[in-house]
Amino acid sequence: MTAFANPDRKARLRKVAWATFAALLFSLPIVSLINTRLRVATDYEAELGRIDQELSGLKDAASSTPTDTEKAVRLAVRLYNRAALTGNAAEFIGAEGALKNAVEQLGPAPELALLQANIEFRLHRVADAARGLEALSRSASGAQIEALRAGILFQKGRYEEARKGYLSAIAKSPTWDNLARLAYWESKFGDPDIADRIYRQAQEEIWVKEMRSYAWVELQRGLLDLRRGRHEEALAHYRQAGKAYSGFWLVDEHMAELLAAQRKFTEAAALYEQIAVQAPRPELQQALCDLYLFMGKAARARPWHDKALAGYLDSVGRGGVHYYHHLAGFYADVRRDGPEAVNWAR
Repeated sequence: MTAFANPDRKARLRKVAWATFAALLFSLPIVSLINTRLRVATDYEAELGRIDQELSGLKDAASSTPTDTEKAVRLAVRLYNRAALTGNAAEFIGAEGALKNAVEQLGPAPELALLQANIEFRLHRVADAARGLEALSRSASGAQIEALRAGILFQKGRYEEARKGYLSAIAKSPTWDNLARLAYWESKFGDPDIADRIYRQAQEEIWVKEMRSYAWVELQRGLLDLRRGRHEEALAHYRQAGKAYSGFWLVDEHMAELLAAQRKFTEAAALYEQIAVQAPRPELQQALCDLYLFMGKAARARPWHDKALAGYLDSVGRGGVHYYHHLAGFYADVRRDGPEAVNWAR
Protein backbone atom coordinates (compact mmCIF):
# COMPACT_ATOMS: atom_id res chain seq x y z
CA MET A 1 0.00 0.00 0.00
CA THR A 2 1.38 3.42 -0.95
CA ALA A 3 1.54 6.32 1.49
CA PHE A 4 -1.24 8.14 -0.33
CA ALA A 5 -3.64 5.22 -0.21
CA ASN A 6 -4.51 6.20 3.38
CA PRO A 7 -6.64 9.41 3.41
CA ASP A 8 -5.69 10.35 7.01
CA ARG A 9 -2.01 9.97 6.34
CA LYS A 10 -2.39 11.90 3.12
CA ALA A 11 -3.93 14.80 5.04
CA ARG A 12 -1.07 14.80 7.56
CA LEU A 13 1.51 14.84 4.80
CA ARG A 14 -0.28 17.73 3.14
CA LYS A 15 -0.02 19.74 6.40
CA VAL A 16 3.70 19.03 6.57
CA ALA A 17 4.10 20.17 2.96
CA TRP A 18 2.27 23.42 3.61
CA ALA A 19 4.37 24.06 6.74
CA THR A 20 7.51 23.51 4.67
CA PHE A 21 6.27 25.90 2.00
CA ALA A 22 5.41 28.54 4.59
CA ALA A 23 8.86 28.21 6.12
CA LEU A 24 10.50 28.79 2.77
CA LEU A 25 8.14 31.65 1.90
CA PHE A 26 8.93 33.59 5.05
CA SER A 27 12.63 32.60 5.07
CA LEU A 28 12.30 30.70 8.35
CA PRO A 29 14.60 27.72 8.88
CA ILE A 30 12.56 24.53 8.70
CA VAL A 31 14.53 23.23 11.67
CA SER A 32 13.07 26.03 13.78
CA LEU A 33 9.60 24.56 13.28
CA ILE A 34 10.79 21.23 14.56
CA ASN A 35 13.32 22.07 17.27
CA THR A 36 12.75 25.58 18.60
CA ARG A 37 14.39 26.10 21.96
CA LEU A 38 13.30 29.07 23.99
CA ARG A 39 15.56 30.46 26.69
CA VAL A 40 14.17 29.57 30.10
CA ALA A 41 14.19 32.37 32.65
CA THR A 42 16.36 31.87 35.72
CA ASP A 43 14.76 31.64 39.14
CA TYR A 44 15.91 35.19 39.86
CA GLU A 45 14.45 36.54 36.62
CA ALA A 46 11.18 34.69 37.17
CA GLU A 47 10.74 36.02 40.70
CA LEU A 48 11.65 39.54 39.66
CA GLY A 49 9.20 39.30 36.76
CA ARG A 50 6.36 38.18 39.04
CA ILE A 51 7.02 41.05 41.42
CA ASP A 52 7.17 43.59 38.60
CA GLN A 53 3.96 42.28 37.08
CA GLU A 54 2.14 42.63 40.39
CA LEU A 55 3.66 46.06 40.99
CA SER A 56 2.38 47.29 37.65
CA GLY A 57 -1.22 46.74 38.75
CA LEU A 58 -0.64 47.96 42.29
CA LYS A 59 0.91 51.26 41.15
CA ASP A 60 -2.13 51.98 38.99
CA ALA A 61 -4.44 51.30 41.93
CA ALA A 62 -2.33 53.41 44.31
CA SER A 63 -2.54 56.44 41.99
CA SER A 64 -6.33 56.21 41.63
CA THR A 65 -8.84 58.19 43.67
CA PRO A 66 -10.04 57.13 46.15
CA THR A 67 -6.99 55.08 47.06
CA ASP A 68 -7.46 51.34 47.60
CA THR A 69 -5.99 51.02 51.10
CA GLU A 70 -5.31 47.29 50.87
CA LYS A 71 -3.45 47.70 47.59
CA ALA A 72 -1.51 50.67 48.96
CA VAL A 73 -0.20 48.40 51.73
CA ARG A 74 0.58 45.60 49.28
CA LEU A 75 2.44 48.09 47.09
CA ALA A 76 4.74 49.04 49.97
CA VAL A 77 5.34 45.40 50.88
CA ARG A 78 6.09 44.33 47.31
CA LEU A 79 8.45 47.27 46.77
CA TYR A 80 10.26 46.15 49.93
CA ASN A 81 10.37 42.58 48.59
CA ARG A 82 11.85 43.82 45.31
CA ALA A 83 14.48 45.87 47.12
CA ALA A 84 15.44 42.86 49.22
CA LEU A 85 15.75 40.77 46.04
CA THR A 86 17.91 43.24 44.10
CA GLY A 87 19.84 44.57 47.11
CA ASN A 88 19.36 48.10 45.78
CA ALA A 89 19.38 50.67 48.60
CA ALA A 90 17.54 53.21 46.44
CA GLU A 91 14.65 50.78 46.11
CA PHE A 92 14.31 50.59 49.89
CA ILE A 93 13.88 54.36 49.89
CA GLY A 94 11.17 53.97 47.25
CA ALA A 95 9.44 51.36 49.41
CA GLU A 96 9.60 53.77 52.32
CA GLY A 97 7.77 56.43 50.29
CA ALA A 98 5.01 53.97 49.41
CA LEU A 99 4.80 52.92 53.06
CA LYS A 100 4.30 56.50 54.21
CA ASN A 101 1.43 56.80 51.75
CA ALA A 102 -0.13 53.61 53.13
CA VAL A 103 0.15 54.90 56.70
CA GLU A 104 -1.58 58.12 55.68
CA GLN A 105 -4.46 56.09 54.25
CA LEU A 106 -4.72 53.42 56.93
CA GLY A 107 -3.33 55.11 60.01
CA PRO A 108 -0.74 53.58 62.36
CA ALA A 109 -0.74 49.79 62.42
CA PRO A 110 1.75 47.36 64.02
CA GLU A 111 2.50 45.60 60.72
CA LEU A 112 3.33 48.87 58.98
CA ALA A 113 5.41 50.09 61.92
CA LEU A 114 7.42 46.86 61.83
CA LEU A 115 7.97 47.23 58.09
CA GLN A 116 9.15 50.82 58.61
CA ALA A 117 11.60 49.69 61.29
CA ASN A 118 12.92 46.97 58.97
CA ILE A 119 13.46 49.48 56.16
CA GLU A 120 15.33 51.83 58.48
CA PHE A 121 17.45 48.93 59.70
CA ARG A 122 18.26 47.90 56.12
CA LEU A 123 19.31 51.48 55.38
CA HIS A 124 21.54 51.54 58.48
CA ARG A 125 19.39 54.11 60.26
CA VAL A 126 19.90 52.20 63.46
CA ALA A 127 18.78 54.97 65.82
CA ASP A 128 15.56 55.54 63.87
CA ALA A 129 14.86 51.81 63.74
CA ALA A 130 15.40 51.56 67.51
CA ARG A 131 13.00 54.43 68.23
CA GLY A 132 10.34 52.99 65.98
CA LEU A 133 10.70 49.55 67.51
CA GLU A 134 10.49 50.97 71.03
CA ALA A 135 7.21 52.69 70.18
CA LEU A 136 5.90 49.53 68.53
CA SER A 137 6.80 47.41 71.57
CA ARG A 138 4.30 49.34 73.68
CA SER A 139 1.41 47.89 71.70
CA ALA A 140 2.77 44.71 70.13
CA SER A 141 5.16 41.84 70.76
CA GLY A 142 6.42 38.76 68.99
CA ALA A 143 9.45 36.95 67.61
CA GLN A 144 9.89 39.34 64.67
CA ILE A 145 10.11 42.33 67.00
CA GLU A 146 12.48 40.41 69.28
CA ALA A 147 14.74 39.46 66.36
CA LEU A 148 14.89 43.00 64.98
CA ARG A 149 15.67 44.39 68.43
CA ALA A 150 18.54 41.90 68.71
CA GLY A 151 19.81 42.96 65.28
CA ILE A 152 19.85 46.58 66.41
CA LEU A 153 21.78 45.63 69.54
CA PHE A 154 24.27 43.78 67.34
CA GLN A 155 24.79 46.88 65.20
CA LYS A 156 25.36 48.92 68.35
CA GLY A 157 28.11 46.54 69.45
CA ARG A 158 26.12 45.04 72.32
CA TYR A 159 26.85 41.53 71.17
CA GLU A 160 26.00 39.47 74.24
CA GLU A 161 22.64 41.20 74.56
CA ALA A 162 22.06 40.55 70.87
CA ARG A 163 22.75 36.83 71.34
CA LYS A 164 20.22 36.65 74.17
CA GLY A 165 17.71 38.39 71.94
CA TYR A 166 18.26 35.89 69.12
CA LEU A 167 17.79 33.01 71.54
CA SER A 168 14.59 34.62 72.84
CA ALA A 169 13.26 35.00 69.29
CA ILE A 170 14.05 31.35 68.54
CA ALA A 171 12.28 30.25 71.71
CA LYS A 172 9.16 32.05 70.48
CA SER A 173 9.49 31.04 66.84
CA PRO A 174 12.30 28.72 65.62
CA THR A 175 12.03 29.87 62.00
CA TRP A 176 14.91 29.57 59.55
CA ASP A 177 15.67 33.30 59.61
CA ASN A 178 15.84 33.46 63.40
CA LEU A 179 18.16 30.45 63.43
CA ALA A 180 20.30 32.05 60.72
CA ARG A 181 20.70 35.20 62.82
CA LEU A 182 22.06 33.14 65.71
CA ALA A 183 24.34 31.24 63.31
CA TYR A 184 25.72 34.53 62.02
CA TRP A 185 26.45 35.64 65.59
CA GLU A 186 28.23 32.31 66.21
CA SER A 187 30.27 32.76 63.02
CA LYS A 188 31.54 36.11 64.28
CA PHE A 189 32.16 35.44 67.95
CA GLY A 190 31.82 31.72 68.54
CA ASP A 191 32.65 28.40 66.93
CA PRO A 192 32.33 28.20 63.11
CA ASP A 193 31.45 24.51 63.35
CA ILE A 194 28.55 25.36 65.66
CA ALA A 195 27.56 28.14 63.26
CA ASP A 196 27.46 25.66 60.37
CA ARG A 197 25.37 23.25 62.41
CA ILE A 198 22.84 26.00 63.16
CA TYR A 199 22.78 27.01 59.49
CA ARG A 200 21.99 23.37 58.58
CA GLN A 201 19.20 23.42 61.14
CA ALA A 202 17.90 26.62 59.54
CA GLN A 203 17.84 24.94 56.12
CA GLU A 204 15.67 22.17 57.52
CA GLU A 205 13.04 24.79 58.39
CA ILE A 206 12.89 26.24 54.87
CA TRP A 207 9.91 25.33 52.72
CA VAL A 208 10.39 23.98 49.21
CA LYS A 209 9.00 27.24 47.76
CA GLU A 210 11.65 29.28 49.59
CA MET A 211 14.66 28.23 47.54
CA ARG A 212 16.14 31.73 47.51
CA SER A 213 16.30 31.52 51.29
CA TYR A 214 17.90 28.08 51.02
CA ALA A 215 20.48 29.46 48.60
CA TRP A 216 21.23 32.39 50.92
CA VAL A 217 21.92 30.06 53.84
CA GLU A 218 24.09 27.88 51.59
CA LEU A 219 26.16 30.97 50.74
CA GLN A 220 26.67 31.67 54.44
CA ARG A 221 27.93 28.13 54.92
CA GLY A 222 30.31 28.68 52.02
CA LEU A 223 31.61 31.85 53.62
CA LEU A 224 32.44 29.90 56.77
CA ASP A 225 34.66 27.64 54.67
CA LEU A 226 36.17 30.50 52.66
CA ARG A 227 37.26 32.29 55.82
CA ARG A 228 39.07 29.13 56.91
CA GLY A 229 40.79 28.70 53.56
CA ARG A 230 38.65 25.74 52.53
CA HIS A 231 38.18 26.81 48.93
CA GLU A 232 36.86 23.53 47.53
CA GLU A 233 34.27 23.23 50.28
CA ALA A 234 33.22 26.85 49.74
CA LEU A 235 32.88 26.20 46.00
CA ALA A 236 30.64 23.20 46.67
CA HIS A 237 28.31 25.34 48.78
CA TYR A 238 28.22 28.10 46.17
CA ARG A 239 27.42 25.64 43.41
CA GLN A 240 24.64 24.16 45.51
CA ALA A 241 23.25 27.65 46.07
CA GLY A 242 23.27 28.27 42.32
CA LYS A 243 21.39 25.02 41.69
CA ALA A 244 18.82 25.84 44.36
CA TYR A 245 18.11 29.32 42.98
CA SER A 246 19.51 30.03 39.54
CA GLY A 247 20.61 33.39 38.16
CA PHE A 248 21.08 35.03 41.56
CA TRP A 249 23.60 37.88 41.44
CA LEU A 250 24.50 37.22 45.08
CA VAL A 251 25.73 33.73 44.20
CA ASP A 252 27.86 35.19 41.42
CA GLU A 253 29.26 37.79 43.80
CA HIS A 254 30.41 35.08 46.19
CA MET A 255 31.84 33.10 43.28
CA ALA A 256 33.83 36.14 42.14
CA GLU A 257 35.18 36.64 45.65
CA LEU A 258 36.26 33.00 45.75
CA LEU A 259 37.95 33.26 42.34
CA ALA A 260 39.91 36.27 43.57
CA ALA A 261 40.92 34.37 46.72
CA GLN A 262 42.19 31.59 44.43
CA ARG A 263 44.18 34.22 42.50
CA LYS A 264 42.11 33.65 39.37
CA PHE A 265 41.91 37.40 38.88
CA THR A 266 40.93 37.51 35.21
CA GLU A 267 38.00 35.15 35.79
CA ALA A 268 36.97 37.07 38.91
CA ALA A 269 37.02 40.40 37.06
CA ALA A 270 34.93 39.00 34.19
CA LEU A 271 32.33 37.71 36.64
CA TYR A 272 32.27 40.99 38.58
CA GLU A 273 31.63 42.84 35.30
CA GLN A 274 28.71 40.53 34.59
CA ILE A 275 27.27 41.13 38.06
CA ALA A 276 27.71 44.89 37.75
CA VAL A 277 25.39 44.85 34.74
CA GLN A 278 22.74 42.71 36.44
CA ALA A 279 22.94 44.42 39.84
CA PRO A 280 24.61 47.85 39.44
CA ARG A 281 25.32 48.41 43.12
CA PRO A 282 28.18 50.79 43.96
CA GLU A 283 29.88 48.43 46.41
CA LEU A 284 30.11 45.81 43.64
CA GLN A 285 31.48 48.41 41.25
CA GLN A 286 34.12 49.36 43.80
CA ALA A 287 35.03 45.71 44.36
CA LEU A 288 35.63 45.40 40.62
CA CYS A 289 37.75 48.53 40.36
CA ASP A 290 39.76 47.55 43.44
CA LEU A 291 40.46 44.20 41.79
CA TYR A 292 41.61 45.91 38.59
CA LEU A 293 43.94 48.14 40.62
CA PHE A 294 45.38 45.07 42.33
CA MET A 295 45.93 43.57 38.87
CA GLY A 296 47.79 46.73 37.82
CA LYS A 297 45.07 47.80 35.38
CA ALA A 298 44.45 51.37 36.48
CA ALA A 299 42.80 52.37 33.20
CA ARG A 300 40.23 49.57 33.56
CA ALA A 301 39.64 50.51 37.19
CA ARG A 302 39.00 54.23 36.70
CA PRO A 303 35.49 54.11 35.14
CA TRP A 304 34.31 51.67 37.79
CA HIS A 305 35.63 53.94 40.53
CA ASP A 306 33.69 56.82 39.01
CA LYS A 307 30.51 54.74 38.83
CA ALA A 308 30.91 53.60 42.44
CA LEU A 309 31.40 57.14 43.72
CA ALA A 310 28.40 58.38 41.71
CA GLY A 311 26.28 55.59 43.21
CA TYR A 312 27.38 56.35 46.76
CA LEU A 313 26.69 60.07 46.38
CA ASP A 314 23.33 59.44 44.70
CA SER A 315 22.25 57.36 47.69
CA VAL A 316 23.35 60.10 50.09
CA GLY A 317 21.48 62.64 47.98
CA ARG A 318 18.31 60.60 48.47
CA GLY A 319 18.74 60.83 52.23
CA GLY A 320 20.41 57.47 52.73
CA VAL A 321 23.19 56.84 55.24
CA HIS A 322 23.85 53.28 54.12
CA TYR A 323 27.05 54.16 52.25
CA TYR A 324 28.71 56.59 54.65
CA HIS A 325 31.31 54.02 55.71
CA HIS A 326 31.87 53.05 52.06
CA LEU A 327 32.53 56.70 51.20
CA ALA A 328 34.98 57.00 54.09
CA GLY A 329 36.88 53.97 52.82
CA PHE A 330 36.67 55.15 49.21
CA TYR A 331 38.25 58.53 49.94
CA ALA A 332 40.84 56.97 52.25
CA ASP A 333 41.94 54.07 50.03
CA VAL A 334 41.15 55.18 46.48
CA ARG A 335 41.26 58.96 46.31
CA ARG A 336 43.80 59.31 49.13
CA ASP A 337 41.81 62.27 50.46
CA GLY A 338 42.20 62.12 54.24
CA PRO A 339 40.03 65.14 55.20
CA GLU A 340 37.14 63.93 53.03
CA ALA A 341 37.48 60.41 54.44
CA VAL A 342 37.28 61.78 57.98
CA ASN A 343 34.25 63.86 56.99
CA TRP A 344 32.31 60.76 55.92
CA ALA A 345 33.52 58.70 58.87
CA ARG A 346 31.95 61.06 61.41
